[in-house]
Amino acid sequence: MREGKRGVGSKYSDYFDFTEKLTKVPSHRILALFRAEKEEILDVAIELENPATAGAGPSPYELGIMHRFGISAAPY
Repeated sequence: MREGKRGVGSKYSDYFDFTEKLTKVPSHRILALFRAEKEEILDVAIELENPATAGAGPSPYELGIMHRFGISAAPY
């Protein structure tokens, strides 16, 4: 959740501290997360499940989603 957005973003309160395996997230939830990010309520990030594999980087699946929605790869 972005600073000062708790009140105006109450409809997204389920996602204020949300994590879920990317392969298990239903499409409607992904759309809600990206809508909240577009409305500047939330910051969305994709994190590697196992930091020990950080040198390997995101999977092709993760890279495709990141590219499509303009999510930059952050250093791990």
